[in-house]
Amino acid sequence: LGDAVNLAARLESATKQFHCDILAGEKAEELTRLEFVYRRVDRLRVKGKNRPVDVFIPMSLATIAPPEWLADYHRAIDLYRARQFNEAIALFEQVNGRLDNEDFLCGMYLERCALYAQDPPAEDWDGSHTLSEK
Repeated sequence: LGDAVNLAARLESATKQFHCDILAGEKAEELTRLEFVYRRVDRLRVKGKNRPVDVFIPMSLATIAPPEWLADYHRAIDLYRARQFNEAIALFEQVNGRLDNEDFLCGMYLERCALYAQDPPAEDWDGSHTLSEK
């Protein structure tokens, strides 16, 4: 129980960094993916965990069709994690355009991709991001 509560506390405080109300960890998403539509947010390194944790935003009940842009957004994250930063930029820009160019997460990934395209991460980079605040 301690590990789950610690992760929940870290995710609760991370909502501010991702401009969202709720973040779900990978275990919660795995257990409820048939009931909810989720949007991938990031792969985070949090204090107290040895490996990064994938985090998600619950978007709707699974009985409601996901937004048409969600598959492209997830494909852009896959490109980002595969170190294909220029391709990811193009797709994040397309998705962000469909969201009136106001999507915080697309903007976040566009900034990261631009930085990594110029200065690639270390060879052992696993696509994760370390939280900068508690």
